[in-house]
Amino acid sequence: MALASGFVFNYLRDDPVFGQVAIIACNALFVIGMELHYVGVLRFFGQREKRGWLIAFCAGVTLIAFCYTSLNNVLAVRRVNMMFAQTLVSWLTAHALIAHKISSVKAAAYFLAVVFSFHGGFCAIFGLSPFFGEVGNLFTPSLIHVAGYLDILITSTLWTFGFILMVNQRLYAEAREARENAELFFNASPDAVVVTRQHDGFIVDVNSGFASLTGYTRAEVLGKSTVDFNLWKNPEEWTNFINILIANGVCNNLEAIFQRKDGSQFFGILSAKSFQFQGVPHLLGVTRDITERKRLEEKLQQQASTDELTGITNRHRFLELAEAEIKRALRLDYPLALALIDIDYFKHINDAHGHMAGDQALLAFTKTCLDNIREIDVFARFGGDEFVLLLPETSLDQAYVVMQRVRLSLASDPVDLFGKPVSMTISVGIASLVDKEETLDTLLERADLALYRAKQAGRNCVMPRKA
Repeated sequence: MALASGFVFNYLRDDPVFGQVAIIACNALFVIGMELHYVGVLRFFGQREKRGWLIAFCAGVTLIAFCYTSLNNVLAVRRVNMMFAQTLVSWLTAHALIAHKISSVKAAAYFLAVVFSFHGGFCAIFGLSPFFGEVGNLFTPSLIHVAGYLDILITSTLWTFGFILMVNQRLYAEAREARENAELFFNASPDAVVVTRQHDGFIVDVNSGFASLTGYTRAEVLGKSTVDFNLWKNPEEWTNFINILIANGVCNNLEAIFQRKDGSQFFGILSAKSFQFQGVPHLLGVTRDITERKRLEEKLQQQASTDELTGITNRHRFLELAEAEIKRALRLDYPLALALIDIDYFKHINDAHGHMAGDQALLAFTKTCLDNIREIDVFARFGGDEFVLLLPETSLDQAYVVMQRVRLSLASDPVDLFGKPVSMTISVGIASLVDKEETLDTLLERADLALYRAKQAGRNCVMPRKA
């Protein structure tokens, strides 16, 4: 724009009113236009110009043009001043193009550097013309002036072409780099990333994390739906996933069970979102393997609900299950019984044989009980040598039969404690539901009273308490 404005003012140089102003403005605008080329190149390569120097340089060239226009009208001095100013800025621009070039635009940078160098050389020759008698203005017919017009026409065309080429090369390189980075991020993720068409569910792309996690290669799944190769273990989970997407357009942290190519299963947490790709709705889904986390959760849950030594239900978990079972029995009018069990003289076993032997005795007793009860019964260690058994859908008499079977089985088969057979007996107190107002606390209280009576009766017996 500055160069074009300079040419406009150049045509007004012979105007009787604005001639001198036009000449000074023409010189200033030509220098500003070349400096803007230089500044543009520096900023294109991420460099900063020395603004103070450029302003001072432009002001100096303009001042000389003013002095030899208004004070002493000498065309030769103005030409030398202008041409050598353009030469200097052109060569500075060529140097910047070579010194700060980046690999992605190297060809265009070299091309423009040659053009600017050629233009600077021509301006130097043109600036020397007054020393050889060529002093006429641009409108004076001469070989040097024709060459000047050709230089302006050719270099401006080549500048335009070169700058467009350099910008396009940079945009192409940035687009390629962005695409490569996107592919790198896409494939670097250890999570399984899947891109599918929204209208038919066909897979458009998957990353290497998908192949690692599922065992399916990219070629095996492209153009297919995840349903086609049974990736979802439970079809209802897939249906739930689709329903969430339809309702919200996005799905966050949906846990599901997936199936690998070899048939093995893993827990995954899935997030998906709809997006537009080339004008077509697609889904981007990311699945993370949380199998280890699930195993840890199950382990922690098991530790929180089971007795560490015996592996059966602990006191805390028993209380939760018993509360639920009592409510169910009262609601459905089912019978239910509860037995409190105490190993007779367990302290003597510990004192005589050691605590390790005591632990073995507890394990042996636990096995005997488990062998004689049902899966629906809830057997728990209440603490120390005290155990509790909840028998759903069982009357008091039926519970009595079960506990007698356990007592007799234990008494008739001595426990081997590190090579020493030791006989074990138990005392049992049983209580059952008697009315709609029954609670776990009252049931435990009555069973405890029955257990106390069994111990008072000489131990090694089962004592029921009806009310």
